[in-house]
Amino acid sequence: MSYNQPRGFNVDHNTGDEGFVRLRLRKISWFEIRADRNVPPADEIDEVILKQETTGEWYVSLVTTVEDAPEKPPPSEIEPQDCVGVDCDITSYIHTSENLSVDTLDMSDEYDRYAREQAKLDRKE
Repeated sequence: MSYNQPRGFNVDHNTGDEGFVRLRLRKISWFEIRADRNVPPADEIDEVILKQETTGEWYVSLVTTVEDAPEKPPPSEIEPQDCVGVDCDITSYIHTSENLSVDTLDMSDEYDRYAREQAKLDRKE
């Protein structure tokens, strides 16, 4: 669901809890959301998008316009020491040239759930 009319939503930063903001969607209600970034005032928000994942969790995306986005430098101005190489491997999910690594994701619970749901589906006519 998308709200792209500025008068269709409002933001209340005075919740008392840091990291939480109240968001009002016109004709629905107030929602308390946990924000992982600073939430701009309502007049700077262009669009509010509500999305429900298949897990049942709801997410809110606040779309804004950024005027001072950094320019991408031309390749001739990029120094090799300023670059980071990324390798996707079998032993670790991601490994960078700065010796940082991310282990593989444990998806065993999701695979088990998928197998159960697939078995249910196979039994249906």
